[in-house]
Amino acid sequence: YRSAFDYRSFDAQYFYTRSIADKAFETTQLAWNTVGFNRQSDKSKVELDFSWRYNHDEYAFNPKSKPSVHFTNTFNLQFIHKLNVKKWFKITYGAQGEAKTIRSNDRGNHQNLRAGLFLGMKFIPVKSLSIQATIREDFDQNYGFEFCPQLSAAWSYKFITLRANGGKTIRAADFTERYISNYLPGPLSSGRNIGNPSLEAERSWSVEGGIDASPLPPIKISITGFSRWSKNLIDYTTTAFENIPNNQNLTPGASYFYAQNISAVQTKGFEASFNYDQDIADIVKTGFQIGYLYSISDLNSNITTKYITNQTRHLLNGNLVLRVLNLQTELAVLYKWRPIDETNSLTQPSKEIVLVNGAISASFFKQRLSARLQCENLANRIYRDVLGAQMPGRWYSAGLQFKF
Repeated sequence: YRSAFDYRSFDAQYFYTRSIADKAFETTQLAWNTVGFNRQSDKSKVELDFSWRYNHDEYAFNPKSKPSVHFTNTFNLQFIHKLNVKKWFKITYGAQGEAKTIRSNDRGNHQNLRAGLFLGMKFIPVKSLSIQATIREDFDQNYGFEFCPQLSAAWSYKFITLRANGGKTIRAADFTERYISNYLPGPLSSGRNIGNPSLEAERSWSVEGGIDASPLPPIKISITGFSRWSKNLIDYTTTAFENIPNNQNLTPGASYFYAQNISAVQTKGFEASFNYDQDIADIVKTGFQIGYLYSISDLNSNITTKYITNQTRHLLNGNLVLRVLNLQTELAVLYKWRPIDETNSLTQPSKEIVLVNGAISASFFKQRLSARLQCENLANRIYRDVLGAQMPGRWYSAGLQFKF
């Protein structure tokens, strides 16, 4: 059995809208509980898990507006049976059921049921080759029944592994995308998010292939290329009042971010990483990692979207770790670049972001007690992220952990 509780309150200006009236503040409370049973033998393992997630969210668009209050519950039940038929052949099958409910003065009262059956088979015809195929039949109240296959393979030779996979995925619109702001009293100011109850489910086919190599024990290199073709991808697009069917609480002549299906989107790119971990001596350990991601999405039209248009094109990150005895220091660098026009708008994301973060940690009493001090944005950079929300300058966090 596992239980968790989380509470937080924070400024949320421009997190969700680009309205000049946005002075948002948000408070969230989350409770999560799960209980699991499993039984294992030499040839099989049975797992049964049940979880319940409760969330209370209160969002005030500005001090003069009535807060949006949401109560959501998610119940999930999952059964999995893993069976080792032969050394070269394994089967996994099971079922999953999910129920979601929401009570909200912003999005109304709704519920959604979802279920699925799945079967996976893993073949190892020779020691160096692994093939895995998975089929899943999904049911969702939003889109009915849907068949989703997956196929992957990996081949290893000495210090090199080649891998590839592909398959189909589907995602229904959530309560926010369908109903946000639909039940609020109007007239709502321009630039706010508006839900679309008529959204269709997203459907995507994706493929990727890559290579992993460890030419020397401390070194690991990974390169991956990917491509995804999406139909009816859901995003918020700039839409005029007269083009929004459910505009009963909106302002005539204004424009909003209206949730819509984009008929076709192709996302493609590649990522590469280099890792180096070395024990210089029994008491000294070092680690270095650098990664790069390139991603681009091609829309079938020139519409302006909320997330796809502002996605990061280039992402570079690096981490350096040095541990001496029980003291560890870390340094991390992050670089982001977006293909957007530079403007002076307060609601425009930064085109280029460079961040440096650091941390120091120590362990005591045979590593039963550990302490950590972390500093984010060491250079105190001023920058804005999607949708243009100004992010914190230099800030600190500290923590303690004790293992009984």
